[in-house]
Amino acid sequence: MKLSDILAALLAQTPLKVRLKDDREVDRPSDLMDIALHHQIGDALFDAGRDAGLSPKSAAAFGEWVAEIVTGFATRYANEQDILRLDDVFAQAAYGDRKSVVRLCLAPSFDALSEHLPNIQRGVRACFEAVRRL
Repeated sequence: MKLSDILAALLAQTPLKVRLKDDREVDRPSDLMDIALHHQIGDALFDAGRDAGLSPKSAAAFGEWVAEIVTGFATRYANEQDILRLDDVFAQAAYGDRKSVVRLCLAPSFDALSEHLPNIQRGVRACFEAVRRL
């Protein structure tokens, strides 16, 4: 599966269009656990967020948060409080609680992710709406 396809699926309910410098093939979810991917995703989403009218702070927070849920690596430089708030927003929107988190890199397979995709998309959309207010 291409990284761009994974991101497009996650961001399907947002207006963001992501351009990747290196659209690599990802064979297994565990292949997402890569610090270089974290940087690439965070940077690409920062650019997409800015293109969509987000402030630099909001674009950085959203980009870092998405990079974290994909790769499992913690934020590089966005405000940690913003990331924790997005985790809460995601859990509430996706699963109706304040504790559920998703790390795509920990899924047993991409097929296993597909059953959770509607919840994940709902949570990502809620986080995008939340960062507009940062």
